[in-house]
Amino acid sequence: MALASQGFVVNKLTISQILAELPKENGLLKENYFKDQLYGHVLGIGWNKIEFHRDFCRYAGLIETAKISGEFKLSPLGEIIRRHDPNLSDLATWWFIHTNLVLDKETNVYSALFCNLSHRTLSKEEIAVEINSLLGSNVSTAVLKKDVDAILRWFADSPLGSLGTFVTDGKNWKRRKPSRTPDPYVIAYAALELHRRNKRHSTSSKISELIKGANSLYCVFHIDEGDLKAGLRQAQSLLSSEFLAVSDTAGLDTVYFGNKQSSDIAEKYYTSRKQFESSAS
Repeated sequence: MALASQGFVVNKLTISQILAELPKENGLLKENYFKDQLYGHVLGIGWNKIEFHRDFCRYAGLIETAKISGEFKLSPLGEIIRRHDPNLSDLATWWFIHTNLVLDKETNVYSALFCNLSHRTLSKEEIAVEINSLLGSNVSTAVLKKDVDAILRWFADSPLGSLGTFVTDGKNWKRRKPSRTPDPYVIAYAALELHRRNKRHSTSSKISELIKGANSLYCVFHIDEGDLKAGLRQAQSLLSSEFLAVSDTAGLDTVYFGNKQSSDIAEKYYTSRKQFESSAS
């Protein structure tokens, strides 16, 4: 199974509603539940849009399937965002979402846009051709074109565009380094998430391993090794060694990860932000 846009643009309100309502009704995102509603679904949209947003939330790391019941439920990250940023107004929330979408190859077009697309300026038509050459053996050309069109609109008409890492002049598109470097907590979250996906049973990753290659942090953020190292050192000053520690022993920049999960870093980000806002007021 892979993420298919069905031609829809990501709707922030719908995602916010899913985070709020799913804990109350675990059948919320199932088709039979939708069909059983006599007075309309609580999300206020048709089944196709529900299905799309369900899949988007799953690949974005916001929901998951319970192992025993098979029901959908909020993931640890989804629960944290529900509590701390229910309206999805914090830019870091969208960086967390973007990170998961890029690092999961099953998002197909989304991941390919950031991990495999050439870094020159391209028109929508040229992007569709390149994506088709990359993924065409697995997905129909018609579906790919529809997904390319929809996902490019995500960066024009949804908060994903505010990340500033994939931009348009109204006709052509290009990757770029964000004008504002992502928060150190966001960089630490992405580093741990990538490490867990690639080296599940290891306690460390070289910074060069995290920043290079397909589905790397360069793909996620479009930053270089120096920016990543600086971000991780900032994160180290904010977090304990239970989360991570950066070492350059023997001239090798290495990140040692503790026993925490990436969602724990997200929790620390939101709580630290609330503490800062409280002290500022």
